[in-house]
Amino acid sequence: SGKVLLVDQLATSFPIEVIRLPVVTELILSKNRLKTISDHIQHLTSMHKLNLEYNLLESLPAALGSCINVTEMRLCGNELTSLPDELSNLHHLNLVDLSKNQFQTLPGALQSCSRLLTLLAKHNLITAISPWISSLSNLRTLQLASNDITSLPFQIANLTKLHDLGLDDNDVTFPPAAIFDAGLDSIRNYLGRLSEASITKAVDFSDVVMSSFSCHPYM
Repeated sequence: SGKVLLVDQLATSFPIEVIRLPVVTELILSKNRLKTISDHIQHLTSMHKLNLEYNLLESLPAALGSCINVTEMRLCGNELTSLPDELSNLHHLNLVDLSKNQFQTLPGALQSCSRLLTLLAKHNLITAISPWISSLSNLRTLQLASNDITSLPFQIANLTKLHDLGLDDNDVTFPPAAIFDAGLDSIRNYLGRLSEASITKAVDFSDVVMSSFSCHPYM
């Protein structure tokens, strides 16, 4: 089947032996004590799924960018603060889980991954959502619960396929709570109208569902 599992074995080093296998489509190395991933991972060009959850990783190798067929990458429960720029080569990614790491912002390497459907980054140290989020035009799920986010960028309005936006346990003050209570469509409408105001010099909230009104310094 091409599936390799080494789970909960207290492994401290990357199993180099896997590169000798004829085909590896799924590599699961979760719940170990890995601190680094060998550059040899670049040879796993048939790999579709990579699971490195709950290890001790502080970084990933640039060589991972050679695994261009990866569609799913699970990195939850490590000590990561960034991703190598080379991961921008992973154009087939549709799920990335960065939860329970040390990210202060969503890694820019993902902005080229336009096929991404699900981005999970709960329980990090993220303070803001970068405007490039709009380049993830196919995104359906964005989970950012338990971070330090205080406002949403206007570009959220461009994520027309997004149907699951999780922001629990943040201190978001913009858009105001009344907009959040009305649902994601109202959030998109509200941000979209404010964004358009920079061009039209006027803003129409007549069909935006809200129970109170709040402006932003952008105006």
